Amino acid sequence: VHFSDCGKAGDCLKFGFGEYDNKAFFTALKEKGYDPVSQIVGYLISNDLGYIPDFDDNRNKIATLDRTLILESMISDYLK
Repeated sequence: VHFSDCGKAGDCLKFGFGEYDNKAFFTALKEKGYDPVSQIVGYLISNDLGYIPDFDDNRNKIATLDRTLILESMISDYLK
């Protein structure tokens, strides 16, 4: 798991999870009128998949990811 944020909310937000295509995920959220960063943060904090719209099977895709690893990676990158 790798996470990086270039400082502009959502503009440069990247995380890598093997086969998971995060760019398409963020683009799809934006196209549907959602704020991708807010949706991901809501999910990570609450573990409520309701924060992730179900179109294009995104709920099932993100549910396969380990939230703890995502958060650990985010904190590690932040502290570098």
